[in-house]
Amino acid sequence: MPVATIKQRDINDYTRKYVADYQNESFETVLAEVRKRQVIQSVNRYPHQTLLEVGCGFEPIFPNIPDAETCVVIDPSNEFLRFAEKQSGKQKRVTFLHGNLEDLANELASRWSFDFIIVSGVLHEVPDPGAFLTSLSQIAGSNTIIHLNVPNVRSFHRLLALEMGLIQSLFDPSERSSQLQQHQFFDRQLLTELSEKSGFQVVNFATYLIKPFTHSQMEEVMKSGHFPNALISGLEKMAKYLPDMGCEMSVELRKNS
Repeated sequence: MPVATIKQRDINDYTRKYVADYQNESFETVLAEVRKRQVIQSVNRYPHQTLLEVGCGFEPIFPNIPDAETCVVIDPSNEFLRFAEKQSGKQKRVTFLHGNLEDLANELASRWSFDFIIVSGVLHEVPDPGAFLTSLSQIAGSNTIIHLNVPNVRSFHRLLALEMGLIQSLFDPSERSSQLQQHQFFDRQLLTELSEKSGFQVVNFATYLIKPFTHSQMEEVMKSGHFPNALISGLEKMAKYLPDMGCEMSVELRKNS
């Protein structure tokens, strides 16, 4: 199924709804912790003295990578950047830039050579994923590793919804995806094809966290009080038995030589 192309998202509306998720202690906060662990594991597998974080959101990764000598953080939301700056404690190793990757690509490429680039929870929200990846290719060097993660349309909970007749296609938008302006939907094949078309090779692929139900249904379980840490740990580990059905997927990319 082709990837949709849409108009630029309303970053202010997105920021308000994203922050509300965290203030309400929704299931997204749980998923964000799992996602962060996956990113940190990926970073630690490779050299990362010079690190770029594209889209820090409300859960910046760089504070968890203390051995990175240089960190550059970019985001189109001023509120997210202000929060990330507070997280940094005004460390001299961190530089913050306001704007979209596509607009900052020339500056980034001219000022830094990055060992590792984090693109966590971003690609499915940009208006033109191909242009975004082209900008990444401009910034990345031959040895740069890019960690990129997105929601997985072949997640267990979406497959269940399809078989129950609640959705007609795995690519149908959910109420949550519409609220958060997610208009790009990926499975492994689409993400791999787009990455390769943009000049990258996939050096690693994984899905993580088996999510049995929708976000709102998972939140109902949380509110019931029957949501111990062991449950999340178990759902994380379940991905090894259902390796294509995690609710999110990640790739590690390297430019073709």
